[in-house]
Amino acid sequence: MKKYAKIISQQTKQCEVGIGTNDKYYKSLGMTLQDVEQGKDNNWYLVGYAPKQTEEEKLKQEVKTLESQTGYTRVLREIISATNVSQEVKDIAEKIEKVAIKLRR
Repeated sequence: MKKYAKIISQQTKQCEVGIGTNDKYYKSLGMTLQDVEQGKDNNWYLVGYAPKQTEEEKLKQEVKTLESQTGYTRVLREIISATNVSQEVKDIAEKIEKVAIKLRR
């Protein structure tokens, strides 16, 4: 996305970014309109230089999100799979478990 930015680290391409609409002010600070993106650390970088989440971090986040949406912790998922509950409940638990199992390898 195009924003007024000023590179503060030539090595990492981390930038200071103006988030408002006062073009004159940002130009007075030495900022220029550049393509930037936010990294996983919430800092701004030139496009292509932002730190990305690893596959493991993405999986952990997905499991955490699914668990918080459903309330199905690992222990509860194991109980669900071993008991006589509705297929819908088992399907939800299985969906989370398929993601979580990748983290246990």
